[in-house]
Amino acid sequence: MPSLLHARQVHHTMRNRRLLLAGIGATLLVAVTVSFVAMMALCYRYGIRELQLDWAIRTTTGVYENVVRLNESGQGPSHWVKVFSLAGALVMLVLVACYHRFYWWPIHPIGYLTAYSSSMRILWFSFFIGWLCNAICMRYGGVLLFRRLRLFFIGLIIGDMLMGGSWAIIGLFTDGGYQVLPD
Repeated sequence: MPSLLHARQVHHTMRNRRLLLAGIGATLLVAVTVSFVAMMALCYRYGIRELQLDWAIRTTTGVYENVVRLNESGQGPSHWVKVFSLAGALVMLVLVACYHRFYWWPIHPIGYLTAYSSSMRILWFSFFIGWLCNAICMRYGGVLLFRRLRLFFIGLIIGDMLMGGSWAIIGLFTDGGYQVLPD
């Protein structure tokens, strides 16, 4: 999502920018809806434990256990939970303000939000390579080089998505498959 919104800002020459934003929004809505319905259908038909999706089992049982524990104890948030929540909100506010105020600010606020997520164990190196390419491009070539290389990097992303989608479709009709993300 941040990449798409930044790409929207790059398209200053477009006359109808709202059409691009509406297209991105519609695409995201359709993608989330289709993936949600597909996941619900698979889990309902086969059962979540039979699909051997460890992340889904851990997430589901973890949320359930936390809710049960909090309901049984009857406690509200402690003083330290409030302090750390306010500190996190303050750090996020500073990161967002610096990111939008200073063009040279290298830290994206989304990175702070996703730093503790389970997906960062898999994706951190890809994010680092993307950031490094962008930083080198902007430092040594400026906006002109960025505009020249933009379609190349968008092509890499689209190619990766097409490869993963192609193998997903092939996997529907055969017993074979391809693991897009590392384990």
